[in-house]
Amino acid sequence: MTTWNELLKNTERVTPNYRLTQAIKVSDLDIDYSINTKVISFHGMIHTMHGHYGVIAEFHGIDATEGLTEDEILNGFLPKPSLADHDIKVYCNCPNYRFRFDIPNRKHNAGTGQPFGTYHKKTDRKPNNPQDLPGVCYHLIEFLDYLHSQGFIH
Repeated sequence: MTTWNELLKNTERVTPNYRLTQAIKVSDLDIDYSINTKVISFHGMIHTMHGHYGVIAEFHGIDATEGLTEDEILNGFLPKPSLADHDIKVYCNCPNYRFRFDIPNRKHNAGTGQPFGTYHKKTDRKPNNPQDLPGVCYHLIEFLDYLHSQGFIH
């Protein structure tokens, strides 16, 4: 699998000049943790001026007390995965993610969520990600920044 830092590094290689320049709002946050599979998943909606996108971030290999203080453990808090240390799988239903990163992420075991339908290329334009590097769209970057700022991950 892949860590968040690896995904960000590859994203810069694939889309070095792409920047999100619009206001972002996160809603419909849902967090699920499975102690059996040691997976914590964050689902949400990203709202921009150009649309609303569903995003998913799943962290794997997370122990029930990961990143928690003794008080947080006693109060039943969910574990807090680390961006630097844990394997992650991601998904966004925006076109940028679909056409640049969905297939490479699935090939590198970094993709999750419902697969997109088969797309038949209509032009002779160069591929968006010719090296098939796993990465993320900026909706996912904003989503993970939000999760970090709210204390769900560290």
